[in-house]
Amino acid sequence: MTAALTFPRENDPAAADTTTAQQARIEALGHRFDEAIALLHEVLPGFGFKLVVPPPLQNGERGRLSVSAWRRGDESARLHAAAHASDAFQTLFRSQAEEECRMQARRACRRCRGLGWYVVAGGDKAICPHAT
Repeated sequence: MTAALTFPRENDPAAADTTTAQQARIEALGHRFDEAIALLHEVLPGFGFKLVVPPPLQNGERGRLSVSAWRRGDESARLHAAAHASDAFQTLFRSQAEEECRMQARRACRRCRGLGWYVVAGGDKAICPHAT
């Protein structure tokens, strides 16, 4: 485990080396986040992402972090929580893949063409069986 970042007071000559090292760590952290975001956009193009890392619990243990992905215009986004980021992202990607399969199946429906409803004789709407 790495040491926590601290922010020394201004004009503290003893902290100059520490500040430079910490600035390098912060810059490296920023680059790692940029790389992770690029990879997320590669895996799920067209999606936005949210990662929430809560502060430690009262007993000092890490809380469950959560991730979500959505497209512009979506009414809601599913939240995936886990103790570790890798588990939360695996759940997110699995969920997105399953949703994509469901959408493909709905689009192939000859009755509603993926809308989930269709017009019946007399002009009424009927719910397609796969939409329930």
